[in-house]
Amino acid sequence: MPPSITTLRRCFEGAVPAVIATCSRDGIPNVSYISEVHYVDARHVALSFQFFSKTRQNVLENPRATVGVIHPDTGAQYRLAVRYLRTEDSGPLFECMKAKLAGIASHSGMTGVFKLLGADIYRVLRIERVPGATLPAPPPRHNLLAALRASAEQLCRCTDLEGLLGQTLDCLEQRFDIHHAMILMLDAAVGPLGTVDAASGRFSVMGQAATALDPAVLRGLQPGQWVRVSGQRLADGEIRATRVQPAEPGAAWVAGPLVRTAGGDWQVGATPLAADTALPADAAPGLEVAVAGDWDDGRLRASRFTVRPTRAALGPVQSVVLQGYVHQVSGQQLTLGFETLTLSRVMQVIGGTLEALRSGQPVLVRGRLDDQQRLIVEQLEIRREGRGGSRSSSEAGDDRAGSDSSGSSGQGRGRGGDSDGQGRGRGRGRSGGD
Repeated sequence: MPPSITTLRRCFEGAVPAVIATCSRDGIPNVSYISEVHYVDARHVALSFQFFSKTRQNVLENPRATVGVIHPDTGAQYRLAVRYLRTEDSGPLFECMKAKLAGIASHSGMTGVFKLLGADIYRVLRIERVPGATLPAPPPRHNLLAALRASAEQLCRCTDLEGLLGQTLDCLEQRFDIHHAMILMLDAAVGPLGTVDAASGRFSVMGQAATALDPAVLRGLQPGQWVRVSGQRLADGEIRATRVQPAEPGAAWVAGPLVRTAGGDWQVGATPLAADTALPADAAPGLEVAVAGDWDDGRLRASRFTVRPTRAALGPVQSVVLQGYVHQVSGQQLTLGFETLTLSRVMQVIGGTLEALRSGQPVLVRGRLDDQQRLIVEQLEIRREGRGGSRSSSEAGDDRAGSDSSGSSGQGRGRGGDSDGQGRGRGRGRSGGD
């Protein structure tokens, strides 16, 4: 099949720079690289006009030019005989090319240098293949834009974090052919068990009182055995554990509030810290911290502190989804875990009333970060507690295990931040290569 503009669209994605050859009215040739070749339709392409260069001068004097493009997968080269028609400096085509050029500039370190002055429209007169060796063509790609659109529609129907996680994994596998995934979760505690009562679900880890929402997870566990505990704290410091899993002895870990005892000692929740622990400069009772170190003679000897790990895990996002237990409600302020949230005056409440909200109530909130980095709640969903964590009242009777409430998740156009915290991965996949 002879090449056409449509079949060459992969050559226009900017992976390999294109070149343009022009000639002045006096017959003096000029060859230069161009940042962007843009598909317009089956008979036209647009080239980026960025500088008042020799190329620009030539096409205004002599509208005929030759454009060379290279297929990024096979290395096949093509020559396009083109004729300059006009320049557009506004409108949808210009804005699309401007956005694409900004991405190219960002990746090449030329932000502030590449600036689109116009979109030069050319009629494609002829296309010819340049002889030479090429690589085999790869298998046909998925239509990624269509897959993204369908995935967005599917994810918009999710009503809780458990469903969102499951549907995200399903979209990755079914629509993007990605069969391996790892989910990182912030542990509430990692260390040796103290007491264990499998019948009631109550246990302790490094002095922390905890209750397993599904007591069956404690079966077979013995005092002194190391475990990883995922969950969230009530206002009194108790961990409501959604998962308890055996772990190899090693670095201990606990996340919670700093507590100063009557004797002047410091604790994280109920876990005592070694007397010679170097605290962060802004240490104060109630400050949320995550501490890693060695468990030594009933005390945690800290080697690393992370201040406000929940906020650190969110990163610089714009929209936020948080799930946890209410610690306090006061006027327009809601304390959820260790974050103080501001309730919007037009906030939507689902599953109950704001007046009935009480300490220890599991909720899911959706909101945004304002210019002052305050979390503004725009929707609050009152939930009920099940074996797998909190869930909406619409899921009554459906005790699906596996919903982890150990952390918070952020969504936004910003780059996700890294949390310097103890995490663990859950993966799924199939045998064979990626």
